Amino acid sequence: MRSRMKKAACYIITPLFLIVAIIITYQAIKTSSQTAEIPSPFLFNKLKEATLVTILETPVGTKDGELSYGAISDNGIATAGPNDFAVAGNGDLYILDNYYNNGNGRISIFSNGKFINNIYITNFVAYGVNMTFMKDSIYLFDHNYDQGNAYIVKMSLTGELLEKYVYNGNETSFDIQRLVVIDDKVVAISQQACYELDETSKEVIKSDIMVGDTYLNQYQRKITWGGINWTIPIEQPDIIPVPIGKNSNGDLFTVFGGNKYICRCKANGEPVSIIHLDELLKDTVYIQNNLYVAADGTLYIMAGSLDAVRVYQVQ
Repeated sequence: MRSRMKKAACYIITPLFLIVAIIITYQAIKTSSQTAEIPSPFLFNKLKEATLVTILETPVGTKDGELSYGAISDNGIATAGPNDFAVAGNGDLYILDNYYNNGNGRISIFSNGKFINNIYITNFVAYGVNMTFMKDSIYLFDHNYDQGNAYIVKMSLTGELLEKYVYNGNETSFDIQRLVVIDDKVVAISQQACYELDETSKEVIKSDIMVGDTYLNQYQRKITWGGINWTIPIEQPDIIPVPIGKNSNGDLFTVFGGNKYICRCKANGEPVSIIHLDELLKDTVYIQNNLYVAADGTLYIMAGSLDAVRVYQVQ
């Protein structure tokens, strides 16, 4: 009887050991497979350098067709200057010249490299910071430090005030980085959240739209721009990618490492070209927001040196 029980126990225990061994082996293979799937660092310096075409070069000053800086300190950086720029559907450049006449801001308009006109905005804008276009209207974010709540104004292309959207008291607005258009909505991007315009309340409210990056592994990030995601490579873990827009083909423009370089990636995340911003902007005196992706998906870069402000079109 005991012999039969031993045999039965043996028949039961042996398969159990086999099952445990199979599970352990599977987990080891799975872990090994996952480890092997982590990609190697991508060498961005091997990418083709994108072509830059100068479409505007205008002198520094306060006259028509000139752009203004504040006082320039010993480190070569001005205390104030053109805060942002945007490109209209017809290709005209609108540059937010904040320091004109010691703070009496204006928007200077250029077409085909030549000065056209100024829009004076001090009647309804205290201090413009960010600007974008949507459907032939200008949208301008104003911190409005001295006069109450921050807000976004909507203007015609000739400077007529069309609408004003005030931040409601529950939302913070002092870390807004850029104004962009996503899914036919004007979106204010901050470090913590995105905000959009509520046409009913005429307020700037927190949006469900997402913009940013998500860690995947030490050499990959998931980039989100509205409802679209890309998995892109990174060169090293401490060079953080920041999305700035996409073109009509679904190609993504991303800034790496602050202003180190811009990379254009295909819809599948494959990098195809690079712009070394650290070299392009090394003599910059003051430009707060120097990148703009137009409605047609073209990327523009603005750089301000001691003698002139220049705008480049990326091709």
